[in-house]
Amino acid sequence: VDQAEVCTHCTLGYVPDRAGACSIQTIGSCAIPDCAACADDGKCQRCGLGFFLTSAGTCVDSCRDIPEHYAIDATETEPARCALCEIPNCKVCGTGTFCAVCTDGYFSGNEGCVRCSSECATCVGDGAEDCTSCPPGYAITSESGVGRCERPCTPSTVGCKGCGADIDGASYCSVCSTETAFPLNGRCTEPSARATSACTSIVDGTCMQCVDGYFLLSGGCYQVDTYPGRTVCSAEEHGVCTRGAHGKMVSTLGVLQDCLDANCKECTANACALCKVGYVNVEGHCQRCAQGCIACTAPNDPQMCTLCDRGYYQSTAGPAFTCTPCSASNNGMTGVPGCTHCEPPGGMVGPVLCYTFDAVPSVVPPEPSPPRRTALVAGVSVTAVLLVAGLVGFLLWWFLCRRAK
Repeated sequence: VDQAEVCTHCTLGYVPDRAGACSIQTIGSCAIPDCAACADDGKCQRCGLGFFLTSAGTCVDSCRDIPEHYAIDATETEPARCALCEIPNCKVCGTGTFCAVCTDGYFSGNEGCVRCSSECATCVGDGAEDCTSCPPGYAITSESGVGRCERPCTPSTVGCKGCGADIDGASYCSVCSTETAFPLNGRCTEPSARATSACTSIVDGTCMQCVDGYFLLSGGCYQVDTYPGRTVCSAEEHGVCTRGAHGKMVSTLGVLQDCLDANCKECTANACALCKVGYVNVEGHCQRCAQGCIACTAPNDPQMCTLCDRGYYQSTAGPAFTCTPCSASNNGMTGVPGCTHCEPPGGMVGPVLCYTFDAVPSVVPPEPSPPRRTALVAGVSVTAVLLVAGLVGFLLWWFLCRRAK
């Protein structure tokens, strides 16, 4: 910017205009932002430097926001574009041959996404010891978070007298066989410096009071940053869980409970602290946002969205706004039929920038409905029968006339 406050260099995708401000870059006769060459139908064929062409004929500076797509750099014959990831069971493509994130039950290997061991729910390798999460009833007992899926507590577990702690679908030890021991992170721990520092009162194989840094749960002491404690509690103070996690809460007596509000993600003893996606916290209670919003400042108010769901675009300006379906028009912006992922156009005027289509819009008239088609076939059949009958009658008349002569 010079002394007269006139912009001379703009960020990528913008150019200085005559007024010295930055405007969205359009090239030649193309009306599509950041497009360098347009086709006759108005779709972009080649984007400007630093941008990628989408299947919808628009330009984006990153392909990461388009589900199941990855970026391909330009070549001498092909433009830079966003390509559909065709690796089976891949959630996020790194390149055309490498998957960055596979769907649950698979891990990224040299040959695409490889199925995990049947003992794992998710994994980082194909071995049974490479699990990162487990099927219901099983858990990874390793503190590293990677290992075998095992039943944390069974009647034959060494050192455990009772498996009464139910956490994240698996049973953990709640009473130890040795009266001076207690469950630490779900496993019986013999008296030691570590155990003594976690619990200040041990009675008959259970802990009655945990120290700061741990929270009491089902007769044991757990940490909020270690599995399995982190699945039910996100904050503790003075040995008590003060904020639950994943819809759960732990009482001051160490009893695991559901949050009072079913749509709450994290709660305290009496109120919700954090609501699930699509809900807003109103005085400790979760209320649903308007349709199309995944975050909002007020419930059931379409003008109070702060983040639009996929398939919707921001159609009004401001910190709180309206979310409109990609296929619908609103406030000077034109929807695109069949569009499933979009953004508002530059300047909030004109067609929305569509990234993906559910189905390509067609102007071909639909085929006749079944009744109409049946009637059409029946009409053709009757006509054919009449023609055949007429021909037979003519031939018979002609034959009789010849015999009469």
